[in-house]
Amino acid sequence: MTAIGKMPFNVQLLNLTGQNTASMKPVRVSDIYDGGTTNFHEDGLYSVSIFGASGTTERSNRFSFIDLKVQVLHPLIHRHLVRIKGLYGEILAGKKYAKWVAGEKDFVASSEVEGETGYAFFMSHFKDLRFKKTESDQRNLRISVIEKYRDTATTNKWLVLPAGLREVQVSEDGYTQEDEINDMYRKVLSVANTIAVNVNNNNDPVYDRSRYSLQLAINAIYEHLETFITGKKGFIQAKWGSRRIFNGTRNVITSMDVGTDDLDSPRSIDSTDTVVGLYQTAKGVLPLTTSWLSKGHLSKIFTGGTNVPLVDRKTKKTVWVNVTTETMDRWTTVEGLEKFINYYGNASIRHKPILVEGKYLALIFKDEQHFRLLNPGEFDRLVPSQKEKCHPVTYAEFLYIAGYRHWNRLTCTITRYPITGLGSTYPSTVYLKTTVEGDILRELDDQWEPMDDEHVAYEFPRFNVPFFDTIGVNPNRLVGLGADFDGDTVSCNFLMSDDAESEIHKYFDKPTGYIDPRGGLQMFGTDTIDWLLRGLTFGSEKVLK
Repeated sequence: MTAIGKMPFNVQLLNLTGQNTASMKPVRVSDIYDGGTTNFHEDGLYSVSIFGASGTTERSNRFSFIDLKVQVLHPLIHRHLVRIKGLYGEILAGKKYAKWVAGEKDFVASSEVEGETGYAFFMSHFKDLRFKKTESDQRNLRISVIEKYRDTATTNKWLVLPAGLREVQVSEDGYTQEDEINDMYRKVLSVANTIAVNVNNNNDPVYDRSRYSLQLAINAIYEHLETFITGKKGFIQAKWGSRRIFNGTRNVITSMDVGTDDLDSPRSIDSTDTVVGLYQTAKGVLPLTTSWLSKGHLSKIFTGGTNVPLVDRKTKKTVWVNVTTETMDRWTTVEGLEKFINYYGNASIRHKPILVEGKYLALIFKDEQHFRLLNPGEFDRLVPSQKEKCHPVTYAEFLYIAGYRHWNRLTCTITRYPITGLGSTYPSTVYLKTTVEGDILRELDDQWEPMDDEHVAYEFPRFNVPFFDTIGVNPNRLVGLGADFDGDTVSCNFLMSDDAESEIHKYFDKPTGYIDPRGGLQMFGTDTIDWLLRGLTFGSEKVLK
């Protein structure tokens, strides 16, 4: 079903039962290939036994499903519930407490002492919930939809599109490309596979977080498909327009400072490099960024329970705090970490300390040559001279540290639309900048000894210095792009697999990385006089040879 006002009311919700899925084989794993082979995994998203062989009619017609193992609301029903009363959504998310009033057959907001919260609590009263109609036709229609499908409003299975409609593609160079909906299916699988047994008839609160995570994941797929069909740009444009910005960034071209005192320095910009800001890179490789965050210092703070070690703002000593479910979601779920990265887009907060329920998230030691994120309780054991050099970790520091050993290993493709020639799109290595001028700091280990060269941060963010928030295209690429610095934009699409990164580096190890098919150079020097004359003659193309 589509949005209110755009659908015939006699269209029904798809209810996946054992009867209509009996002939389907479920997708169980997120892998593309089986081990180190090039054969599609038997239980994966592209399985031949599930969807049929590549190129066949069956592969474009045969559906599958993911066993969620728990009952969750259909995305349309969830959407209408939240729009009827925001409190319903906050109860399902475990963010607000409420009481069930039997006389009114409705929830009312309450305190933590008197109320309850969570997916199981809400669903235990869903069948008895009664809605008050008003003069709003929109509200009344939403209520009618919920009442009509109340008995079939939940599902424990989620449909997977035929593989032929979202097929994996491998280029001649070996790059693997997928439709973005496959990553959405992987989110569903990653949560469902953490549930050990089938609990379809069990409304146990222990599964609240899993059920809500699944709810968000299937909501995202539903909204993606809905936008694909009814998006404001139309069916095809919405599809291909989203591909151009998925796992990438689009920014105005900024001049690049390629000057260096030492060509062998890791901070020396290479001829294959594109300089990209921290925020743009973090967003461009969002799945990797959230993984690096969750597996980094956060794993030492949020270890499973809601009682977590934070830092007192006055004494800087570790205090144990019972945090809310909302706080746990923000720092332990993919959706929460994505919001953290989006919040970092606000430049005014980047040099501010990270606060969690009124306490500092963590402390960091930093001097002229070294840095170290302190473990919980570690500050108390430091000598006074070390304590003086500790401060609350800032948003910029925390995000940069999460991936500082990985940022400059990334690769990407740079494209300027419309494509006009060979130089309009090209592969590139990445050099990340945080602030316009950063510091070179080496990380200290648990014994406070300097670590090896793999643990040197070459662009540690510097206080009171502007942030680099754009794309610095290498000067040797400007002619090929047909670009200058008058507002031209380029798209930077990141490649996140190890194989793709390896292929880019191999590409630049060969002559074909520098010589075009006609025998000329792919990287062109820029003649300053040509650019000056071009400006003076209002861009006459005859000036540039």
